[in-house]
Amino acid sequence: MIDDVRYAISNRIQFVDIHVIGYPVEGESIILFLRDDKENIVYTMVIDSFKKGKTNRTIDILKSHKVDKVNLLIWSHTDYDHSFGLLEILDHYIKENSVVLIPHSIFDRKGALTKYSKSVVDKLKDLLASDVQIEMVAEQKFSVFFNNAVSEEQIELSVTTLLPNSKHLLMKSTKNSTYCNDYSIACNVQINSTFNYFFAGDIIDEAILRIQKNIFPKSLSFLKIPHHGSITSTELIDLFDKKIKIPISCSTNYTKQRLPMNEVLEQYSTISKKVHITGKNDKDLNTDSYGEWYYRYNLVDMEPIKAQKQGNALEFVV
Repeated sequence: MIDDVRYAISNRIQFVDIHVIGYPVEGESIILFLRDDKENIVYTMVIDSFKKGKTNRTIDILKSHKVDKVNLLIWSHTDYDHSFGLLEILDHYIKENSVVLIPHSIFDRKGALTKYSKSVVDKLKDLLASDVQIEMVAEQKFSVFFNNAVSEEQIELSVTTLLPNSKHLLMKSTKNSTYCNDYSIACNVQINSTFNYFFAGDIIDEAILRIQKNIFPKSLSFLKIPHHGSITSTELIDLFDKKIKIPISCSTNYTKQRLPMNEVLEQYSTISKKVHITGKNDKDLNTDSYGEWYYRYNLVDMEPIKAQKQGNALEFVV
């Protein structure tokens, strides 16, 4: 189990910044920064990584914000489009007391991995003897507390992994499944029991149907649409109350399979105020080297969500 962590801070926690990054053909990475009211980054979370040629937006963003440590790294699953570039993060940003969440049974499924993913697994094995906390995911929950000695205010950031869960893993173990998406991590990041950010990885319907509904958040501040907007991951929509709209749902693109599918984005539009994508589902229409959506949530003043797009990113319109 992952230990809860406590930080002493001198300023007030105020902002959540989220970067959702996609590439012209394939590739997904997400960065979440927690900032104080002086714009200092107090916590950095990265989900997955990708790079294309000389373009690695994840590393570029970390460098531009002068980040020297990733506090939490989540490798949602071992597919190439979620993995390429992870070695740079492990080498340069995972340090003492960093937490790394990895797919369940990954060491037992090494024969089903790509050459690059095998090299990531080898690096993780080397880190097992260090002060880095590495955990295989199955219904994990841990919290990070930020204590302000001046105001006596305490902010809690909790991370709950809803998939894969033990029921789904048990079923997959009986079939000896090596399909990466069967083990994809989906997690909810909650701040002070008020703001919920759900990152769905590439979870598919068979797993979604096994989510424990009693721990699924009743409302979201943000949703990363699962599996690049595939028809195989739409069961998630039925878990939401359509009367409570999600402010923003965002999908990355995977043009090898013509994703995201417009009909799926239309379905997510029924539960979302806005639906964003990092690029179109035709690689010839993605003319820039990447697409990125940036979001800022003000936890104090409750201002409207700031949303900015770069490169191939665009808003989906029904």
